[in-house]
Amino acid sequence: MPGQEDSIRSEGFNLFCCTPTNRQRTLAVPLTLDISKSQLVRYLLDHGEVTLSARAFALSKADHERICEAAFQYYLCGLPDAKAGCRAAIEIMEGTSRNPRKGAPWAVAQENERIRMEAEMRAHAARYAGGRPLSKREVMDGMGEALKPLLPGFRYYRSRFQFRRPHANGTSYVDMKPGAVRLEFGVQQRQVEQARADLFDATWQPSKFSPETIFTGSTSMRPDSPSWSYRGEVLWPISGSYGLERASTEAASFVNEIVVPYLQVHEEPAAIRETILHDPRRGHTSGFWSDHTTVFAIDNLLGQRGWLDEDLEHYRHYYKGPPASKELERHYKMAKKNWGTTSSSMT
Repeated sequence: MPGQEDSIRSEGFNLFCCTPTNRQRTLAVPLTLDISKSQLVRYLLDHGEVTLSARAFALSKADHERICEAAFQYYLCGLPDAKAGCRAAIEIMEGTSRNPRKGAPWAVAQENERIRMEAEMRAHAARYAGGRPLSKREVMDGMGEALKPLLPGFRYYRSRFQFRRPHANGTSYVDMKPGAVRLEFGVQQRQVEQARADLFDATWQPSKFSPETIFTGSTSMRPDSPSWSYRGEVLWPISGSYGLERASTEAASFVNEIVVPYLQVHEEPAAIRETILHDPRRGHTSGFWSDHTTVFAIDNLLGQRGWLDEDLEHYRHYYKGPPASKELERHYKMAKKNWGTTSSSMT
């Protein structure tokens, strides 16, 4: 309905009020529309917001992230991507709530956007073609061989396209995902998982094949990403031998600069807590657990009872209502009840 978004935003939007799907019911991380700065500029120009479009080029990272989060809220209430982005930009950049100066011919705009994105995808794929055509197995074997020297101490499991390295308190993982090849990586920290089991579910057994405690991936990393800015696209649609050579070189730089430091830092529970609590776009808990259970488990592991109450208040504000908030309260009560009975401690 016209004007519906005004009333929703002014009354304090609940992320889950317009999202009945199971996927959105279980998300416990900031929900955003992934709008790059260049896309936002185009959206604003299409809607007659010339002044704002010029300012959008110089947006700070924090304001860009806020616009993406606000845009998602408008999107959930029925606005198309472009108008949702414009409304969010007006709200964040002007501090006001109003409609864009003019509408856009949506069918034409959407078709133009589709054509533009397909052209960009074809151009990106062309960079990793050429030379001898390669099968999926040849691509994954080639990438695996390229990464092996960069991951000392890791064992490569060819059937899973996965590298694993045990460390003092758990295991580090690097997964190669086939198709347009991308990397996912993270850590399973044994003490944290034991604390989680002690507090919330005595039958909990983390998988040996995945980084349950904290993980992230390369898919959302690119120069204008609001989640994690990186100088290039970390997505390799390899189809030829020349493309494999190029991707191997780019992946080597990415592994050295991002993957290895990330894994080393997050062997420590305190670092895991810091990322999940204060920079959740760069690290999530895997599996069916909500991120707050990892934070509560680390509070317990480090013997910081006062942190538990502080983190409860943080997530009460963060979740902004049920159903996630109900799980938060339930897990908080369980953490308090079982606090003195846990077997894991670093104090």
